[in-house]
Amino acid sequence: MAAGCQEQDDSPQLPPETQTGARTFGALIDGDVFLRGPGFQAGWRTTLRAERRPTHNHIRITAIGTVFGEPQRLVTIEMIVENPQVGVKTEISEIRFREHERGSVRVENTGEFLLTKFEIIDDNLSPMRVILSGTFAFDTPSNNLFPSRRVTQGRFDIDRLL
Repeated sequence: MAAGCQEQDDSPQLPPETQTGARTFGALIDGDVFLRGPGFQAGWRTTLRAERRPTHNHIRITAIGTVFGEPQRLVTIEMIVENPQVGVKTEISEIRFREHERGSVRVENTGEFLLTKFEIIDDNLSPMRVILSGTFAFDTPSNNLFPSRRVTQGRFDIDRLL
């Protein structure tokens, strides 16, 4: 290797914690990087979706993506948080965690969720949008389909139309 050259690390990295509507979602699952986006398995549509309905006063975030571990696996994370407030850590009301080849688990009232930004953008030039940003972490219990999972360093930055 020539002097001054460095090897490039092509391994997947978590997205930065942003508050710009960058449309990112990532976490570590048992230390392996999970990113929403193109899955390794053909035919799966990738998704990042968020809902916030004033009548329900909750946020629902769903992400389908890939865990870049051994083996790679397709995972869906869905979180529902009741009465979220910007800057206030709260429990996640409901988590649905699915490994597409193994099965799923549903957990209630656990983990940690921090909404760092909730902004409605109405510039009268385009449809109204909302930016939702924050962090999360949680553990899932084991069941007969797969072992417990530890989800850490979770972050999301979502821009969606209202």
